Formats: sequence, structure tokens, C-alpha cells
Amino acid sequence: MTRQMERAASLVGCFLTGIACGTMYLYSAFAPQLGLRLALNTTDTSKIGMIGNLGMALSGPFAGVVVDKHGFQAPIIIGALFMGGGYTIIRLCYINVVASVPTLACAMALVGTGGTFGFASAMKCAAVNFPNARGAATSVPMAAFGLSAFFFSTLFSTYYDGVTLDFLFALAIIPTILLAIGIITVRPLPPAFHSRGTSGIEMHTRISQPTSPQSPRSKEADADIKKSSATSNNVDIYGLKLIMNSQFWKHFVIMGFIAGIGQMFIYSCGFSVKALQFQSKTVAGAHDSEQLQSLQVGAISIASFLGRIGSGYLCDLAASKSHPRSLLLIASTAASVMGQIGALSVNEVHNFWMVSALSGLAYGICFGSYPTILADSYGMKHFSQNWGLLSLAPIVPSYCLNLWYGKVYDSHSIVTERGARICTLGAACYHEAFQLSFVCVAGVACVVLWLVYREYRQ
Repeated sequence: MTRQMERAASLVGCFLTGIACGTMYLYSAFAPQLGLRLALNTTDTSKIGMIGNLGMALSGPFAGVVVDKHGFQAPIIIGALFMGGGYTIIRLCYINVVASVPTLACAMALVGTGGTFGFASAMKCAAVNFPNARGAATSVPMAAFGLSAFFFSTLFSTYYDGVTLDFLFALAIIPTILLAIGIITVRPLPPAFHSRGTSGIEMHTRISQPTSPQSPRSKEADADIKKSSATSNNVDIYGLKLIMNSQFWKHFVIMGFIAGIGQMFIYSCGFSVKALQFQSKTVAGAHDSEQLQSLQVGAISIASFLGRIGSGYLCDLAASKSHPRSLLLIASTAASVMGQIGALSVNEVHNFWMVSALSGLAYGICFGSYPTILADSYGMKHFSQNWGLLSLAPIVPSYCLNLWYGKVYDSHSIVTERGARICTLGAACYHEAFQLSFVCVAGVACVVLWLVYREYRQ
């Protein structure tokens, strides 16, 4: 296999791994049906999604350590086992009507943790295998992660016709198959990248003597090593040094609130659609409700995909023009502000996809920009650990905002004769929740502008 084919296979493996690991964002596609069958209120249903997100975030630093020390295959295997097991437990609870919030929350935590382990491998692989185009390369698994929800929600509406039980079975099987492909293809590329110690992924920047001076493969390898040497820096900040870095905490706040607001929307948009649907006179029926929920998931996913893959290329372009990569954070914040305004303004269920698209775009640009910002600022050697630490940022904002959304929604809900909770007031069901998120993102906008201003001054 030629070096170009190896690079292509590696990138395809990273893409498929990203698709497999992004299924957490599908929760809003089946959460209302899960809550209805198990007679769970909105707050409990939101808590299950939040615990899944908590598992995804808290496992980040541990996944980073495993990737940095033990290579790519072990984390992907862990991811496949955890994700398959988590969705199997949720499916069994759905079949047997087991309305145990702790059990469902633990299952979602397994899904989130598994996704983090697999995704950490894909991100590090793309970053070290393409050092001279790091932003573009890392945007591939990052974009796939965002596209995952669209891929699976399309599968849900097309092939399973909204049957939640069959869809949960597919979620237990398909990501596991994709991760099995990743075990084979997600690997470091020799000879530009070679094993050192136990990690198998450390970059070496000295130029080796080629075994055959006329070998095209050797010439390609030498060219890659020279590019790697030219584009990599000697910065290596991690652990306590990173925690003591004031600039890191600015990024932590920005990432925390933009991603936290995005996660609140992702996990609650199904309930927002139901509220608008109940108020609408033109939409009725469970099938229509599932189609509308899938539309929101698709809009979020496609916009997130475009934001992630576009921001990777734009980050590289900004750096080549001597602009700070953090310039992209202005675009992310602006999209988030418009998304909150849209959520407060849109009253028609058929127009709500625009709010979903803006929220997905803000979320995608944020996650697509930060890997290269992090690598440039703090180095590649401990990139996975640093990325895992930054991934903790959305935990508190996401938890608080999701909890607030659930309480607001439940306060306007009524209990039907069958014990199900519904809200028929339209946008009034959740209006107060988005008022708070708007205030939060307005504050973040000030931090972003100050950060970019300081970087230009430097």
C-alpha cells in the first residue's frame, strides 16, 4: 500500500470512528418516546441525557491518558464495548418498561464514555498523521462526530419508520461495527511517525537516513518529516502548568458556555417541538411528531458538521494570514446569540429547524476550532490529555441549563389520564429557559471579544 493510500485509509478510519462516537446527540430523537413509554417527566428525562453527557465529559482526561500512553486500538475497543452495552441496556428497559432513572442514566453514561474513548483516538490520530494541515485533518473526525446524529436520524426515519425499539437495536450494533473498522485503520503512519515507549504515536522530528536514496516512499517520508519539523512547536504545557495558565481558563469559560448552551438545546429540542406541535392546528399524530424531531436532529447535525469541518480549514487559513485562530470563536458566539434569539422568537413548529441549525452551527464551530487552538497554544505531546481537560468545561453549564429547562417545562405541564406529562402552551413552555441561556451567551461574547483583542495586541 502506498503512503497516500495509508493516509487516506487512516483518515477514513478517523471519519467512521467519529460517526460511531457521536450518537449521544441522538438522545433528543428518542427521549420523548422513551419518557412517554416509561412515564418519566421532562426533568427526569433531561437528567438521563445530562448524565450521559457527564460521562462523556468526565471520561475525557482518562481517555486522553490512555491514548497518549497506550496508542489508538485499546481506547477504540473500550468505546465499542461501552457503547454497545449502554444501548443494549436502554433497549431492554424500553422493552420491559423498566422506569429506573439510575439504570437509564448509567446506560447513557456508558454510551457517552465509550464515545469519548473512541473519539479521542480518532482526534489524536488525525492530528499526528497530518502535522502540516492539522486544522483540516482534525476537522474530519470532528465533523463526523457532528454528522453522526444526522446519519442515524435519517436511518431512523427512513428504514425504521419511527419505531423506537428497532432504532435502539441499530444503535447497539452499527456503531460497534464502525468502531471495529476503526481498530484496523486508525493507526500512526510510519516512517514519519513511529513508536516510542509504549504509546506508538509520538512524533519524531529528526530526519532519518533513507534505506534507498531513490525510493519514492523514502522521499515522501522525508518531506513529511521536514514539514512536521517546520510546523510543530516546542511548547509542552500540561497538567499543573495548564491549570495555572490564565489563558486556558478563558478558553474553559468560552467552551463551557457555548458548548453547554448547545447541549441544552440538543437534549431538549424534542420537547420544544412537542410543545409547539400541541399548540399548532396543522400538525397532529405521533408519526408527525417523530418526523419533526428527526428534522431538528438533522438540522443540528448538518449545521454542526459544516461548522466543524469549515472551522478546521478556516483556522489553518487564519494562521497562514497571521491572524489568531481564536478569531473563529467570534463566529461561534454570534451564531449562538442568534440561536437564542430565534428560540425566543419562533412560534411555528415548521420554522423551528432554523433555530436548530443556528444552535448546531455555533456548537460545531466551537468544537471544530478548539483542537487546533489547543495544539498551537499548549503543544501536541499531551494533546489528548489537554483536550480531555478542556472537554470538562461544559459539565456545569450544561447540567444547570438542562435542569432549569426541565423545571421550567414541567412547571407549565399538565398530567394526562394516562400519567404522561404534556405542555400545550407552545413557546411559553420553555421561554424562561432560553432567556437565561441568552444572558449567558451575551456574557461569553464579551469574554471572546476581549480574548481576541488581547491576542491581536500580542
